[in-house]
Amino acid sequence: MKKLNFIIAVILTSIICTSCDWLEPEEDPSTQIYRTAATLIHDPETGKKIFLTDDGVQLIPTTALSIPDTLENTLLNQRYYISFQIEIQTPSTKLYNITLISMQMMSKESIISISNNNTINEYKNEQLKINLLWCSGNYLNVITQIKGSGSVAHNYHLLHNPHITSDTLYLTMRYDDNDDQQIYDLQQAMYYDLSEYLTSSSDSTTICFHYNSGSPKLDTLYLKIANK
Repeated sequence: MKKLNFIIAVILTSIICTSCDWLEPEEDPSTQIYRTAATLIHDPETGKKIFLTDDGVQLIPTTALSIPDTLENTLLNQRYYISFQIEIQTPSTKLYNITLISMQMMSKESIISISNNNTINEYKNEQLKINLLWCSGNYLNVITQIKGSGSVAHNYHLLHNPHITSDTLYLTMRYDDNDDQQIYDLQQAMYYDLSEYLTSSSDSTTICFHYNSGSPKLDTLYLKIANK
């Protein structure tokens, strides 16, 4: 069986820095829970709603997703963070029948260009817990664990200084909870399109990601993303 670029649920509380091949040939994939980012689309050939991953894998829920016509424009062609189990893989294809466990819409966020490094200090820098950080396709995906009321939007400012010329892409995340009440444990799923930052001069781009984790050992993370 082909190895899969999915994230197994047991590492949910760990930081990961690349898409990972976790499935070994001798393992039974139906016993594993996987998580990935995928776009919900309407497959014109089958008429079904399926998930399409960034590397072209089609994930077909065994229980059909029913979306009212009035919500199709809102929910289709959006990116989701999903968890699932694999029921069947069609041999020699990128088709998988899955049992969908959960799906959370991911918000598309923008990278902010700043004039110099001093500008970073203009943004609040509250402590943030990141559950997952990984690259897939041209995207940087971020899953955070926060506390809040559920009624106040929290701000994530991902900053980039375009005046720094380097083969490494330096990104700094500044987090602001907008003085929200810390009532519930909440999860935020978001993604950033890195297309304009990827060069063709090498096979991959190194990303240096900095944020306030509350632990100096985790404040700076390094990832690699394939150049297209």
